[in-house]
Amino acid sequence: MKTLADNYSDEKTIDLVAECFDYAVNFCKTDGDDFWNYLVISGIAKQLEDGNPKFVLGHSAVEIVNMVFDKVNIPSDNTDYVAFERSPEYWAGWALAQYQIKSEQSYKKLHSLIGFSELIGMYQTLHEAPIEKFFDKMDKRTANQQIGLKRQRERMGLSQSSLSRISGVSLKTIQAYEQGQKDLKRAKLETLNLFADILACEIEDLF
Repeated sequence: MKTLADNYSDEKTIDLVAECFDYAVNFCKTDGDDFWNYLVISGIAKQLEDGNPKFVLGHSAVEIVNMVFDKVNIPSDNTDYVAFERSPEYWAGWALAQYQIKSEQSYKKLHSLIGFSELIGMYQTLHEAPIEKFFDKMDKRTANQQIGLKRQRERMGLSQSSLSRISGVSLKTIQAYEQGQKDLKRAKLETLNLFADILACEIEDLF
């Protein structure tokens, strides 16, 4: 059973994630899908889902976003942040954070299931609806989503050639994995870890 302190931390986390997306997209002019990628790759998303007080209580959205940018070697922008109304990006981050806490799935896992542009696409029909409507859609997506190397690569916007260049795995081998000509489950653990790191997903999401 959650304590009052846990509930307070959850509320702070939800607001912080929402403000991070709003600030990154609307004030720093960063593409939403790119920031979603950066948030997971940087490891900051893991700190937020764990409710790390250093991040949840100790930093503003501006500071968190700039930490994310620093982690992925993107110049930081210390633009002042004042949100006068809740943007679609704020709603998307708010809904995503609520679902993460409710489902207890990692942000890394959720990142493998849905892109930020897809979240924004839900705004028009769901932003005034009870949050349970969003939960239902995400539950169905979690249950039905077919995940594999190809989907993870495409979700990250990488071509087979790009993945080959970044990973050092030959293009021919990657094509064979995606076409089922080679069994990815028989790949070396080192290769699987490499793909998972590059594609910001769990190893099991590759199968």
